[in-house]
Amino acid sequence: MEARLVRPQAGKPSTKIIAAKFEHGHLKKGMFKKLHYSYREMADRDSQSREATQKILTIPAKEKLSYVGHSNSKTEDSASKYYLGCLDTRTGKLTIHDAEMFHMKPTFEDSKKEELVFDTPLSFVQQNDRLNAAFGSTKKKRAVKAKQKFNELTGEAFNTSMDNAIGHAVTQSDVLDSPVAIPSSSETILPPYDRNADCPENVYTADAVITPQLLTALKSPAEKFFTRTQAQLAEWTDTKEYPWYILEQLKVMPSDDGRRWQKAKCLVYLQYLLTLYKYKPANFKKHNCLPAEWPEVVKKQLLSQFTTMSVGNKAQKATRYFPARLKDKLLLYILAVSLIIEHARLDPSLLVQDLAVADRRVSQFYRALGCAVATQKKKEQGEPLVVLKLPLKLPTESKPVTRRGGRKRNLKL
Repeated sequence: MEARLVRPQAGKPSTKIIAAKFEHGHLKKGMFKKLHYSYREMADRDSQSREATQKILTIPAKEKLSYVGHSNSKTEDSASKYYLGCLDTRTGKLTIHDAEMFHMKPTFEDSKKEELVFDTPLSFVQQNDRLNAAFGSTKKKRAVKAKQKFNELTGEAFNTSMDNAIGHAVTQSDVLDSPVAIPSSSETILPPYDRNADCPENVYTADAVITPQLLTALKSPAEKFFTRTQAQLAEWTDTKEYPWYILEQLKVMPSDDGRRWQKAKCLVYLQYLLTLYKYKPANFKKHNCLPAEWPEVVKKQLLSQFTTMSVGNKAQKATRYFPARLKDKLLLYILAVSLIIEHARLDPSLLVQDLAVADRRVSQFYRALGCAVATQKKKEQGEPLVVLKLPLKLPTESKPVTRRGGRKRNLKL
């Protein structure tokens, strides 16, 4: 039988035929007439063209298995055009028709999505991560795993981590006797003072700045200062056992027992403050960061008043910090204790040497306590450099102090 090719007449559209190609196998002979299918056309919202449509072919089969396919216009072969030839066995004519090709893939009826969802193409970063996970070096594989773990920390996992961190932070509040928090800008970092004092010596007192509880605990370590001898003082000076300011004050201890005990306790407390002021961040990483010979109640008070706690990592290990504002507060307490020791009139040159702080900055902090700082000319005339005078005048905020690196920071009281 001879076949002839018959093309559609010009201006007359040809009949479009639906063709399906199964991904797994093919239809058995004689099954085509028993096959049921549904054909749908939907507007493509992702396309800007009004005429763009998404065509879906669904073929149900046995055992809850069905096939769903999209037309070739949604694939990479959309630029190709398919034709199908129909041969009439009686006349021998082969008619060419437009064909709509569907690539059928299996799916299940109980699936949450009615339509088959094709995998979106991976981005360059995702492809690179998969290649590194499969064929990369040990270092790159670790980096990919760390990135995956970080991405997984979302949703419920993130909320769980936050709840654990908050719960741990709440339990840490019982570690110290007093609450640990960085003072806000509305809170003062000045030591306790009496604005209505009748004399400068009563503005800052040992009972207010150090508290009677700590003064009682300081009696045992202050005994070595109370009973010091000239031989011990000479030995401490040679070995530099204590700061220069404390060694200088030990030379002029009062003869009265009450005043002698008071000065010895203040000097011990000042030694503790000076030691804490010179601490570096690495010193606070130890569990017991302060010396073991210090009274326990004093250590707790110093840590709670001049440091703060924070949750550090996933293991929720508590980390102690020494922020700049609390360090300024510690410096103010050091200078206040020096005013108590020397009855509100002193030369702070040795104290400046022990602190390793610029003289200009120490003068600024003394002014914050209400003191008058004499000029270099008055110092040459024999007048004390720092004097606390009445009526007490406390500045609300000092002038900016230029720090190393060109930065400036105000002292907020």
